Amino acid sequence: MHGRGNPDIDTPNLKPIVLTAEQVGQLLGISVRSVWRFSSAGELPGPFSIGRSKRWDLRTIEEFIRRKAAGQSIPADDLIDDDGYPDPAAGDDADADGSE
Repeated sequence: MHGRGNPDIDTPNLKPIVLTAEQVGQLLGISVRSVWRFSSAGELPGPFSIGRSKRWDLRTIEEFIRRKAAGQSIPADDLIDDDGYPDPAAGDDADADGSE
């Protein structure tokens, strides 16, 4: 089979869980070039590889947006764990008031 996807699977209601640079840019209202620049500078969570393709985890980008909207200044690397996957603890607000 050539081309993309499986024509036997109907997917109109599926929400993507991984995003391209173009999709990240659309979500953030920035250019693809800015996505790569901010990611390289550590201001935006970086992508992971699927083969030779680079993709961003939707949950990580959504958490990044949520924290930025709340006025939190956070390093993008805090949203991913040591293996490069979304950090499930990143969304915890238990210590947001400074207590541990």
